[in-house]
Amino acid sequence: MIEPFDPSRTKHEQLNAPLQKDGGDTALPHSTDLENAPIRTMYIGSNEMQIREVDHVHRIETNVTYFTLSEEDFGALVRRTTITNIDKDKTLHLTILDGLARMQPVGGKLNGLLKSIGRTLEGWMGVYAADGKTMPFYRLSTEPADTAAVVIEEAGHYCLSFMEHRETELLPIIYDTTKVFGEDTMLLRPMGLFAKSVKDIIDGPQYGSAKTSSAFAAGVQYALITQFRFSFCVVTEIGSSFSVTIVQLTM
Repeated sequence: MIEPFDPSRTKHEQLNAPLQKDGGDTALPHSTDLENAPIRTMYIGSNEMQIREVDHVHRIETNVTYFTLSEEDFGALVRRTTITNIDKDKTLHLTILDGLARMQPVGGKLNGLLKSIGRTLEGWMGVYAADGKTMPFYRLSTEPADTAAVVIEEAGHYCLSFMEHRETELLPIIYDTTKVFGEDTMLLRPMGLFAKSVKDIIDGPQYGSAKTSSAFAAGVQYALITQFRFSFCVVTEIGSSFSVTIVQLTM
């Protein structure tokens, strides 16, 4: 089961979208399709937001909670993903990629530049401090300004992830978009997963220079047994820092 990465094409939206008859007329979805659609609920608090999905077809419950990281020298948004096996009879085996399909770096006035010269801007982009593949740092090589002075860009975005209750073991991060999406440059269909497993992607080389990168935490072969609604939780922290050294020292 592969969930579409485009939020406008999720299983829930597909089942609730009008169907097309052979003659081109619009028809409503079948009642059986609507009954099988996942149930999604959003909860909003003062400092957090949670999305809960219950998939009765595959017997999976997913909870994603977002909250901000406080009392640190850098800003960050934390994503806490909990997957629960609600099937009373079958053990659930999962291999996961959880995160962002696109991660932009830091440097200069990116908002306008991404809209006007997005492809050209990729020439300045790079992923650094990613030798261990556990905490890539996304930044520009220099500020993309048309000036006589060259300004080295030190600030950037970072991503790290771990399993809850196993905080000392960081999960590998897939930052090479081609490894997940293949030749789909729109980053909508994970064509790379059709050719290779997540483990093969983790073990293989990644390239993050002069291209738009991703930020997926990777987990291989988790078994969720049937007793007591067994679940596991992936915590991913995505933030911005003036230097990768600040984040490394804090960790």
